[in-house]
Amino acid sequence: MVDIIATTRGDKIKKIANLSSNIIEEYGIGYFLKVATYEIWKQKLNLLRPDATPKIFLENEMEKHAIKSYVNFLKKNMLVLTEDEIKKTVDELNYKPKFTILIEFDKKNIKSLLESIQSQFYADYEIIIFSQDKIALNESTIENIAEIKFISNINDLLENIQGDFVCILDKMAVLSNDALLRTCIFLNNHLDSEIIYTDNDNLDKKTGDRIYPFFKPDWSPHLFLSMNYLRPSCLIKTEVLKKLTFNDISETLPFYDIIVRATEITKKIIHYNFPVFTVRGEDVTNVDDEEQ
Repeated sequence: MVDIIATTRGDKIKKIANLSSNIIEEYGIGYFLKVATYEIWKQKLNLLRPDATPKIFLENEMEKHAIKSYVNFLKKNMLVLTEDEIKKTVDELNYKPKFTILIEFDKKNIKSLLESIQSQFYADYEIIIFSQDKIALNESTIENIAEIKFISNINDLLENIQGDFVCILDKMAVLSNDALLRTCIFLNNHLDSEIIYTDNDNLDKKTGDRIYPFFKPDWSPHLFLSMNYLRPSCLIKTEVLKKLTFNDISETLPFYDIIVRATEITKKIIHYNFPVFTVRGEDVTNVDDEEQ
């Protein structure tokens, strides 16, 4: 049997012709004439009307259009700077904070995450890798060790922080090369900020495109308690972290617990409404492999 969606009159005629041929071949001309007579009597001219566009087709077309629009949005807003332009931009900043980037060790994604950090336009940062499994902290697998500190106890965090802000990153996060510079520019316009969170999107493993942006609402403690929408990256001022009692931090979800406790200390929580950080995923698109 023919099982196609005919969305034009020409395709519908071809579909009927193929269906007729299949019925005659399988059941004979007599049965075909009975079926044809009944369908013509029942449907009349509607028999030649194109099939309705299926919902799944419409959803896929909308998804393709949304992805294409978002890719174009990123291209228009991307910071493309030469080394001289980067230096000039940084020099013109009145406030040049040092960032302490805190990440949880994950063998599968650590290399790509570190590469995205080490390609930043804004280079005033340090990296702290946390893992409760001391064996997992195999320093020989990570390049540029001089820039990285390793801790296996969250209580050791404060004594290892030298930055003005601690950037808590998900292990699945990836940074665009302008992420820290954008954040730094934003901080210069919001000097009283003590916690900053940004919008984010997802990285399609198959195409390499950044897709499915999550444009977040402004700070809502009620929403935050129902979902951690501050992830995959949350920046907390070091002065706020120093007010926490780390002995009570959860061993199961230490990063989340730190963020929750920090939001209870300060109300200076600012939303940077631009997708600065990306979450690495699998093949997250459902659309066909057609050109976007």
